[in-house]
Amino acid sequence: MKQVYRILWLSLWAFAVKLSWATGQLTVVLNSLPPNTPANEPIYIAGSFNGWAPADPAMRLERNAAGKYQVRIHPPIGSIHFSFTRGNWSIAEGNNTGEYPAVHLFYYNGGAQTIHVDVSSWRVSNQSVFNGDKKGTVAVIDDNFFMPQLNRTRRIYAYLPPNYYASAGKRYPVLYMQDGQTLFQKSVHQSEEWEIDESIDRLVGDGHYGCIVIGIESSGVNQMNEYSPWFNTTYGGGGQGSSYVNFIVNTLKPFIDLHFRTKSDRECTAIGGSDFGALISFYGAMEFQHVFSKALLFSPAFWFAGIPLQNYVLAKGKRNSMKMYFLIGGQEPLYVRDNLINVINGLRSVGFSDSEIALEVPSEGRASISFWQKRFPHAFSWLFPLPSTTSSQVELDNSAVSIGVYPNPATEWMRVRWKGENEWLQVQIVSVRGSVVRDVWAYEEEPILVSDLATGVYFVRVRAMNDPVWHTTSLLKR
Repeated sequence: MKQVYRILWLSLWAFAVKLSWATGQLTVVLNSLPPNTPANEPIYIAGSFNGWAPADPAMRLERNAAGKYQVRIHPPIGSIHFSFTRGNWSIAEGNNTGEYPAVHLFYYNGGAQTIHVDVSSWRVSNQSVFNGDKKGTVAVIDDNFFMPQLNRTRRIYAYLPPNYYASAGKRYPVLYMQDGQTLFQKSVHQSEEWEIDESIDRLVGDGHYGCIVIGIESSGVNQMNEYSPWFNTTYGGGGQGSSYVNFIVNTLKPFIDLHFRTKSDRECTAIGGSDFGALISFYGAMEFQHVFSKALLFSPAFWFAGIPLQNYVLAKGKRNSMKMYFLIGGQEPLYVRDNLINVINGLRSVGFSDSEIALEVPSEGRASISFWQKRFPHAFSWLFPLPSTTSSQVELDNSAVSIGVYPNPATEWMRVRWKGENEWLQVQIVSVRGSVVRDVWAYEEEPILVSDLATGVYFVRVRAMNDPVWHTTSLLKR
């Protein structure tokens, strides 16, 4: 009899839960609309709960007693994503500048709830579908995300790989990137972009697993302060980097893990940036080695932190395995390269192996968005290898590099492989401190003595006779 009562009780409990879910609803009220909203045109809510249908009759908003547009929906418990349209994706909600789609995130607990949102703009575009099987989605998830560690706000961008919403059970690694305004789209203030969304879309089309990329917009007046934990007295900036990285780790990452299907463990979490963004990304990766396992570091401004950064590497040491991809152009100033090599040497001295460090030095490169855009797919594939990649290393793409040196590492001799034939070459070997330690002329691939050089990293500069342009690569002497 007790068993019968128990079954009856469980049945009633299940029915009550089901009834509660069926009657629970989320009411979404629009507080404000853009001034150019047509008076009689229908407005719809579209989201993860209805397949992002842009004109679902059941999702049409109606006026409430206060004259506000609202809609009642019955989403599943958990994080929901939604936006508003005027009947199709070519006229849909945009962020407060109108340059990006806007997506609202809300965690629904299953009960009767009401939320109030604002539509900042109507974005007119050629978009016909949302997050299709060929093209991922870039959206602003908050124009004013609060940063409690710094008591200010910041725009946050999110790239979701193709078919994110159709792949309900699939979770993705996450790459947190600095200078989010440069990553996905040109703007009136930014004539170039990294094309990260297009690059990952293509990789997914070639069989890559996919990745979520979170872009954090940089703040003009606070950028230098936030992107270095050390204050630089010469430039009068820096010092807020620790608070900024704590924001990423302790505020932003938990929010992203709550609202997106992420692989939240360190093996699937990366951080990256360029210039000052690379400086703070490197610091974040080192300081929170239990959170990040990968770092993408393009043209890092290590010179800004100098000796304090090098001492920090030695003091912090290696706590976990790491993959760090360094990129620097051969046309960048020697002091930029010197500081990078000093940091890499420090990493090796505290136990990071060559398999954990990738260094690419294309001779024609210089710090620019177009340079970083070109190299991003390869760096990304090294950090997040394709399924067919069995080695922890991916061969560096030297297709655009005019020269090569071999053997590398070298012990006794080195030779220069040049693009031309039957040419005399001026070859300079330069220390990380900028001193020319060897300046010779070699015909084609003649051997050049290096046995007398101290162990370490050098730059090799090469130019043909009557050629004013130097071409640069790196050499490891053992």
